[in-house]
Amino acid sequence: SAALAIGGGRLSGAHLPMILRFAEADDPLLQRAAFLAMSDSGRPEAIARLVHHARSGAVRPATLAFESLAASRFHVAHAALQELLAPAETQTRPASGRSPGAPNPEDGEQPVARGKPALSVSLADMTRILSQYPRILWNDALRWIALGQWREEDSPIEEQIAVRREALIALG
Repeated sequence: SAALAIGGGRLSGAHLPMILRFAEADDPLLQRAAFLAMSDSGRPEAIARLVHHARSGAVRPATLAFESLAASRFHVAHAALQELLAPAETQTRPASGRSPGAPNPEDGEQPVARGKPALSVSLADMTRILSQYPRILWNDALRWIALGQWREEDSPIEEQIAVRREALIALG
């Protein structure tokens, strides 16, 4: 699994079906290695599989896939993660009292996230991963976490505060 994790991104496209099979393995080390190989390949089929796993209901593979997308060196993986981070519903908060609509930065309007994305990744893991692989693309998600617009109602208040603090630190 170590060879796959480190060198999997250099394998030819002919090896992708094998890597995709390893991604479904019961062995957590082999599965993690396959996820890393998929993110290092940058191939659309591999990125699509990572997105599929990130949306799955299983927490461990979803978190691994989320992290693999964030850790990738390829823009296609970052764009896929940015799409996954889109809130369930976004509105704008008008600064001038106008009715909500498309954001208008000249009027000071800011997007307001109305719902956490439908991912099985916890906000604590999401914040940790986005902080570990900083990119400007994640700033909206970190801001929504820091402001408490995305929260997990079933987690203790102390945990919610810690997650919001970590998001604030990541934003600088």
